[in-house]
Order: sequence, then structure tokens, then C-alpha cells
Amino acid sequence: MLKFLIRKYAWLFFLLGFVIALLGIRILYIKSLSPYEFILKDDYADATVSPAELLIQERIGETDKHIVFFINQKGDYSCAILKETLISYKIVGYSGSLSNKNDDTYLYAKLKDGDDFVEVCWGILNDASISSVVLDEDSCFISKTDYPNLRIFWLIDHWEEMPTLTMS
Repeated sequence: MLKFLIRKYAWLFFLLGFVIALLGIRILYIKSLSPYEFILKDDYADATVSPAELLIQERIGETDKHIVFFINQKGDYSCAILKETLISYKIVGYSGSLSNKNDDTYLYAKLKDGDDFVEVCWGILNDASISSVVLDEDSCFISKTDYPNLRIFWLIDHWEEMPTLTMS
């Protein structure tokens, strides 16, 4: 009886094994992507958020989130926050874009992540003499890019309102 059932449903076991193997391969492929590569595959991105060139990608502290700075298809600087999931990433949001024309502008974005929010402030530094950037009383991270004299300052925090920028 058992041999009969095995023969009868062998194709079903084979098909089930095949589907599980395909899903496993797909998960391994997606998990092998960097956060930037994942953004490149975002079908819903328009020219203001669709990446043209990676500037920086970093893990945000000891969290499951990543921050990615890139040059978008319009030639402006953009920022995205991604969250690791079990099999891939989820784009929490894009925080807008800045042109390369001014040093004193920065963006503040409050991005919804489930029941919580991720708040990010970031901007562009073209002036090599600036060594410190402070938002309210918190020091920002300053990340170098491959471009000479182009650095990005950023901070993830929780503010009651848009923080005040101080550079020195």
C-alpha cells in the first residue's frame, strides 16, 4: 500500500521539491544583493529616486536598517533608508534630493516604518574646511565619497521639529 502511494504521488513530491528548490535559489539571490543593488531593482522608482551612481551605503549602527546615498537619474543627490527583512530588504522611504549647487541646505525626512518612524537629516559638504556638523546638539556622521571634496553628513534621530544646523 505504501509503495503504491509513493508511486502514485511521486510526481507531486518531485514538483514540491522543485518549487522549494526554486524558492531557495531566489531567496539566496535576493539576499546576496547589497542595499544599493536592491534599489536599482525598484520598479516603482522615477528619475528623482532612480539611482545612477552609488555614493555611500552604510548600516545604521547596530540596527537592521541601511542608509544609501546616490546620484539619481536627474544628477541630484538622493538618500534612501532600507530595512533588512528575512529574505531581502524593504525600502522604508526616500528622503528627497539635493542639487550640488549649495552647501548650506539639508533635508529632514520623517519616514514611516510600520508603527514607527525613521527620521533622517542629511546634506552635502563641498567645503573641505568644515570638520564638524551638529544638528541641535547632536554631532552628525560625516562620510567621504569617491569624489574629492564631496562628503555627506547625516544623522538618524528623533526630533520634535526640524533641527537647527551648525557647521564648523
